[in-house]
Amino acid sequence: MQLLRARLGGVESRGFLLVVLLFFYVMTYFHRVMTGVMKSEIDQIALKNNISPDLLLAVLTSAYFYAYTLAQLFVGVLLDSFGIKRIGTLFATTMFAGTSMMYFMSPQSLILGRVVVGFSCAAAFLAYQRATSLSYSREMQGRLTSYALLVGNLSAIIATYPLRLALNAAGLKTLLELMMIATLVVAALLYLTTKDPGTSVQDGKLVETFSHFRHLVRDPHMWGLSAASIATYGATLAYQSAWGQKLLTGPFRLSLEVSSQYLLVLALTFTLASPIAGFLSDKILVCRKPVIILAVLISTASWALMLYATRITSTEVLCASLILLGIASGLHIVAPPMAKESYDAKYSATSVALFNMILFSATAVIQTISTLLDPYYSIIIQLMIAITSTALVTIFTRETLKRN
Repeated sequence: MQLLRARLGGVESRGFLLVVLLFFYVMTYFHRVMTGVMKSEIDQIALKNNISPDLLLAVLTSAYFYAYTLAQLFVGVLLDSFGIKRIGTLFATTMFAGTSMMYFMSPQSLILGRVVVGFSCAAAFLAYQRATSLSYSREMQGRLTSYALLVGNLSAIIATYPLRLALNAAGLKTLLELMMIATLVVAALLYLTTKDPGTSVQDGKLVETFSHFRHLVRDPHMWGLSAASIATYGATLAYQSAWGQKLLTGPFRLSLEVSSQYLLVLALTFTLASPIAGFLSDKILVCRKPVIILAVLISTASWALMLYATRITSTEVLCASLILLGIASGLHIVAPPMAKESYDAKYSATSVALFNMILFSATAVIQTISTLLDPYYSIIIQLMIAITSTALVTIFTRETLKRN
């Protein structure tokens, strides 16, 4: 182990660390959306234990997001204060523990495991944002964020139709075994590939980091930006991981396999749109606010189109609405850079943590409510959120990247 550590330490580079953090984020993203095609397995477990399938689906899918949101309160501060090496490794190990709990397959163990996993996953994206802010220029932050969402959505693609086929062939327990092994690899690599000690080790500024968090809470920019992400990325996540399969198998009467293919279209569009949005923001427009406003406008159009598709039961119109939703979510990738670019780079994880806390708490609530409601009314809720967020992002956010 010492020899391996020495070799990795000798070739340590910022690029290699980012690769490890992206691998960590792939695992968190897969956990986030895997429930989107697991309705059959969740229904079986619920009926076996005399529980409402819709209730178990709602609780199981949203448990991740509630725990993820709670963790944002202090994970960003911990990362900025104590560094990626200690905090990142600790939370990756915690993810392994949560995945192990899910392996017992009872409703209680599944929910508890999802809570622990959701809590631990908070460190991945924040650690990546801290690493990029400390090592790369502001003009690259949009593209670097798009790379994270690109690899995240590649895992989301695997978590649609390919995952459905894998579950049919091998079962949920085999999947969880593979995920436990992958998580241990991530934990080991994080420990071996970074020396980031954080700010508190260097100059004892833990209290100052908390003070920065309080300053962020009072900034309208943060709230307008979060509203835009709720209407784009948050709405897409809730649809992907929970109630989308209910809409597809209900009003549209699609099979589980075909439903997973429609979710695959959404994930593919999101994946392709993310790097394009990053390049557009960083290199062509050299600005961010017009991109995030456009994202919310497209999201509004997508929900309006989906509402119409549901009324006339048209799968062609539905597919068009999913493509628009994927584009809107891809354009939203400018939001995390906007959440940290107005502030000191050494507090980047704290800044993104507050942004995530607002975003994912709203996503969890939307996910819970939408899964329990008739899908038609769920679409109306998403449309109203998108319309409201258009006004909020226009009024409250400020441009954070300007051409010199």
